[in-house]
Amino acid sequence: MTFWDQKKNILAFNNAPKNVVVELIKSKYSRYPGYAIAELLERKKFETFWIQFGLEHKGSATKVSRKGNNCLQILIARSQKAECRSELVELLLKKGVSPNQLNKKGFSAFHVLCKQLTKQPFKLFELFFKYGADPNLYCTSRQLTSRTPFALVLQNELYNDLELFQLFFENNADPDRSINQISSEMAVPLLFTRDVLPRRSILQLFVDHGSPVTAELGETPLLTFLIHKNLDQDYLEFFLKNGCQINPEFVIFTETSQQIRYYYP
Repeated sequence: MTFWDQKKNILAFNNAPKNVVVELIKSKYSRYPGYAIAELLERKKFETFWIQFGLEHKGSATKVSRKGNNCLQILIARSQKAECRSELVELLLKKGVSPNQLNKKGFSAFHVLCKQLTKQPFKLFELFFKYGADPNLYCTSRQLTSRTPFALVLQNELYNDLELFQLFFENNADPDRSINQISSEMAVPLLFTRDVLPRRSILQLFVDHGSPVTAELGETPLLTFLIHKNLDQDYLEFFLKNGCQINPEFVIFTETSQQIRYYYP
């Protein structure tokens, strides 16, 4: 029987103020060593206090909660409106919490980090990669919106940093991998669905790492670019110089058509 199988423990924990819960855990932990610290994070109003407290009182950082989340997934998810504390992340990673463990919805802590609505510090990504985060990890979710961590960063408007994309490539991010298991769509075109165009230096980085600008799988970066943006002459020339071909019969019903015909009269 676990700590959370005791109904009186659950009721006390859910309703009591912090000081009462602290005493409850202290008095009970010897009988329930290895309880999931993730349960502390799930059951109470979220406070990072419970991570350190749980580790000091024989809690397990690696066990998942009944909802299927580990401590790292909860910590990252609850940091939607603020930078996540890198020292707590590092503490959990050192304790053996996997950045690639999937929860019941099919997402890992690294997936959650890459799609955050608040820009997270570069150091956080370095920590995840240091402890084995996989940028090409597929979600087990069958939703069309599911993405690999690499695809999520490409899609995220907050990240337009050459240094961050270099870090992903240094850790084996694959530009030729589809965004999920149920689509042949590539990740790179997601760069061109943003409101702000990626810098040319970033595009060159992708080309240098084998980004398939000529690929036939799904939507090519050029096609996405033409559909979503008013065409910039320099960007069009960049694509063409890197081997991207435009079919003479290809017609886009925007003001870009004239510029395409300039290359293919």
